[in-house]
Order: sequence, then C-alpha cells, then structure tokens
Amino acid sequence: MMSKVGIIGGGPSGLMAAIEAAKNPNNKVVVLERNSSCCKKLLLTGNGRCNLTTILPINEMVESYYDKGKFLYSAFYQFSNYDLIDFFEKNGLKTKIEGTKVFPESDLANDVRKVLLKCAKDNSVKIKNNCLIKKIDYFLDHNKFLVDDSYFDYLVIATGGITYKATGSDGIGYRLAKSLNHSVVQPQPALGSMNTEIFDKLQGLALEVNQVSYFIDNELIASEKGSVLFTHFGLSGPPIINLSYYATGKGNHHYLVVSLFGRDNIRNKLDDLIKDNSAKQFNNILGLLLPKRLAHFLFDEALLSKQTAHVTKEEIKQVEKKLTYWKINIFGINDHDKSMATKGGVCLENINPKTMMSKIIKNLYFTGELIDIVGKTGGFNLQMAFSTGFVAGKSIKKGENDG
Repeated sequence: MMSKVGIIGGGPSGLMAAIEAAKNPNNKVVVLERNSSCCKKLLLTGNGRCNLTTILPINEMVESYYDKGKFLYSAFYQFSNYDLIDFFEKNGLKTKIEGTKVFPESDLANDVRKVLLKCAKDNSVKIKNNCLIKKIDYFLDHNKFLVDDSYFDYLVIATGGITYKATGSDGIGYRLAKSLNHSVVQPQPALGSMNTEIFDKLQGLALEVNQVSYFIDNELIASEKGSVLFTHFGLSGPPIINLSYYATGKGNHHYLVVSLFGRDNIRNKLDDLIKDNSAKQFNNILGLLLPKRLAHFLFDEALLSKQTAHVTKEEIKQVEKKLTYWKINIFGINDHDKSMATKGGVCLENINPKTMMSKIIKNLYFTGELIDIVGKTGGFNLQMAFSTGFVAGKSIKKGENDG
C-alpha cells in the first residue's frame, strides 16, 4: 500500500529524511520548501565552504552539544560522521580534513547541495518550491495530516530555526509544533559574536589565546581555547562563538576573562626575557610576547617606555595579572541574522531519540535545528541535521509508527 510522506523544509535535514524515506518504493515523498530553491542557508555555512562535519569520535561529538548531547547518541550511532562522509564520497563529492573539520574538497557549499538534490531526484523525491505552510490539521481517527490541500500518512517538520531570516528561517516550525500540542523552548540566537566594550585600536586583530572563560555573576560557566578576533562591535572567533551559547542565560553580570597566557608559564617567560634584554625598553620585551598594538592597549605608556632594568617587581606582577586575567564585560550576542544557530526549539521530551518521532502524535517527526539542541561551531550542527534527518527517514522507510 502506497504511503504519502510530507517533508516540510528542504534543507540538509529535510532532504536527508526525504532521501532515506524514499528508499522504500511504497513511499511517495514530497518536500515542501518555502524558498525558490532548497538549502539556501546551507550555502552560507563555513563562509560558503560548508563545514560538513567533524572527525571526532562520537563520545567527543556528544560533548560538543552543551548539556543536551546525550539525546543524539542513538542518531549518531545510526548515522555517524563517517557515514556522512561516506555518503558524500559515494555520491561523487570528495572531502578533505582541516584539523578536525571536514569540508568538500572543492570548498563549495553548492556542491554539497547538488549531491543532495541529485540523490533526492534519483530516489523519485518530488520537490515543491515556493510552498509556504501556515497550518497543519491532524486527524486522529485516520492518523493523517492535512497540509494545505494535501493529505500525508507521515510528516517531517524540518524547517530550521530563527537565524538568517533572509533564508526563510522565520520560526514557522515552532508555530506548527505548538499547533500540534508540542512544547517549544523559547528560541534564542546562539553561536554568534559578542557585543562587548569597543576596542577601536584593536579592530581586525586575531590572536591565539590560552583560554577564554565565561562568567555569570562571578560564577565560572565554561571555558574555551582558540583564536579571538577583535571587531567593530566586540569579539568574535571560535571560542567566543561557542561561549555565546550562554549569553542568553539568566544573571545580572555577564563577562569574559581572557587569559592570553597560562599562569604557569608567563612568569618564567617574563623572567627569561627580562634577564636577557635588561637594557632594552620594556615595550620591546612585551613586543616579543604580544602584537605591539595590543601591548600599547593593555599597558600604560610610561611603563612601556621604561628601560627593562628599571621595571619594578610590583609592575611585573601587574603585567603578569593582565596577561592571565583580562576581564571584558559582555552586553549581549549579535542578533538572529548574524548568529549561526538557534538555541531552543521543540522540546526533546516530546521526541523519541531513536526515531525522531513525536511521542504525542504518531508518524510526526521533528529534525535538525528545529529541535531544542545546538552544537558548537565546527561542523556539529550540520552533522546533527543530517543524522536526525536520516533517522527520521529510516523510521519512515521501515514503516515504524510506535513512537
């Protein structure tokens, strides 16, 4: 008996669900995409290069989804990061590894989209573009869904979050989920640059730091390492973007502590430099540790112009403190259109992690950024989208309806 499968959203998660569900010849799969073409947001990922996934083992991947990663264990074991790489390689897209990140060899996100669309076409998936869904009716007696004027036996909602609204991410999926009696955790921007005090003289400077720590009301929340970028509105870079997850948290005083160097090694470094360069200006000594404009920003010009031999022990202690504890106040995160992902979404307690099926309505699925889980930068959010989409499609392919 033929089953009709509706996929609302033609992004990575929705297309992967469609491709997998359509492998059952008894399923007629239709993707309902609001834009004139699929994967509009995908084209922006990784600055157009598309960081597909990561090479980290699953247990380390799970830790990269903040406090909700355990929900993804089943999805990742059913469709792992290496399964995803294999999927693209088998379909003609060569990949490459940079650090722990995986990109298409071509550095073109559009090549990723082409593979997804070709696989959808090869599996007889029908794609209806310019299709804006405003309402879903569910008929319990027949366990069917009415979407506009079409009935479906299975329905996947994969509409994404609220970031990059120009790509169609306007939060419609949350409204649809609520209309079907599902709980939604308030969506908020995540993975964005932070608005802090302005560093006019440091704009454009990128700096590898020992550690960046996030504090709320003097309580340490989390720490990250990596390269920090000074911008016209504050700070950016991978550690800042990952820590921005906490910027919407409760508390009156949010701030960062930037440790340019670790406490254990900076004193020895300074001692050695001072010993070997006592006749030089202290400015030149710090110039061996820091970019000169950062040194001039952090320290008094009178100190910098001193001969190193005349710098006091107390002044050295103050330098050490600044290099290991630089406090920067946070005023918020960039808005939705400048943040990479959405924090919040369809409540995980409403979803079966083994199938991505709703626990409230049979044959209804939620996948990708729409659900209440977000990963750090580095390919984690795309992997989550692909894995949850695959699992939903697999469940539909098998004809599961046990929630």
